[in-house]
Amino acid sequence: MPGSLYEAVRRGDEAEVRSLLEAGADANELGPEQRTPLIEAASQGNVPLLRLLLQHGAEPGWKDAMDETALLKAATYGHRDAYGVLWPLAREEERGLAKAFLSASGLTWDVAPPPPPPDPRQPEKDQRFGRAVATAAARVSKFFGDEVHAERLERQERAEELDPKKRR
Repeated sequence: MPGSLYEAVRRGDEAEVRSLLEAGADANELGPEQRTPLIEAASQGNVPLLRLLLQHGAEPGWKDAMDETALLKAATYGHRDAYGVLWPLAREEERGLAKAFLSASGLTWDVAPPPPPPDPRQPEKDQRFGRAVATAAARVSKFFGDEVHAERLERQERAEELDPKKRR
């Protein structure tokens, strides 16, 4: 019986990961805390595994039980190279959160990943509206006792307090 892709990624065993993927393993297999192999690889900063998983259909937008994506994990743990691989695949609101996580941890990188080209389908006004809706949803979740969303909102607000440019 083949092993778990998630566990192979957790161990950093690139040969086993490659073998499992080539044998048809699900690149989005769920591990503990709803973590996918991609989220685990990002948490470790393992760029070769990130690239391999992405080539085999890993979903970069998947969120774990903490409602965080692979990009957010790379930012949280300060893995700049992993962050750079995942940055172009992220939505705008996710990029904003990732930048806030970096600021909150006191990380400063000489060159940030290049900003994505503007999406002509989503004007800047719509992006601000989307962030406002996400913030309101997190506050409502906090009111009803959803600590995961409340924790994310509090981290975001702390990061914005540290960086006056990010204040709304």
